[in-house]
Amino acid sequence: MAKPIKLNIKPIYMWRMLYIVPTLLIIIAVVTYLIYANFTVEQADQLEQLQQNETQLKDELTNKYKMVKSVDLYKDKLTELNKLESSLNAQFPSSDDLPDLLIQINQLAEDANVTIISLLPTSGDDNKSVDVKITSKNFHISANGTYSDFCQLILAMAKFQKVFKISNVNISQAGNNKINISFDITIYYSS
Repeated sequence: MAKPIKLNIKPIYMWRMLYIVPTLLIIIAVVTYLIYANFTVEQADQLEQLQQNETQLKDELTNKYKMVKSVDLYKDKLTELNKLESSLNAQFPSSDDLPDLLIQINQLAEDANVTIISLLPTSGDDNKSVDVKITSKNFHISANGTYSDFCQLILAMAKFQKVFKISNVNISQAGNNKINISFDITIYYSS
């Protein structure tokens, strides 16, 4: 049978200080590392994850608050756009209102002391605009009156709340301070 080996270790109180201090430092370092590795790193990771979650929740809350806050702004803008659309649509008569618009143009001429001799549609079909909702029809107008009366007619037509275009204006002398006027008018209306 083999003899057991006996280690001859002196009791700690008999160790030399030269051996005690480094051994204690090594033990403290090992224990500190074990505590740090087992408790602190995991807690630090959890804290970092919580901070990321908090930041993400704050961002989501901020975005949702902006969305909720912008609902009223969106409604206001939508109301404003609807008003703008209705006022814009009011400037384009319907195709059924076209005869009434021609009567109103004739009334504007009478108010300006301009006598319309003829108001005839020009040959050709209705012109479709880029937007299919808006169509135009061309008319040729011949009239007479004074130059200042004609300027008043053009000013009254410019103030009129409908969209049309005046082109091909021809003015000739008719005598007695009167002029003959002929021009084309393009009336835009909703189809």
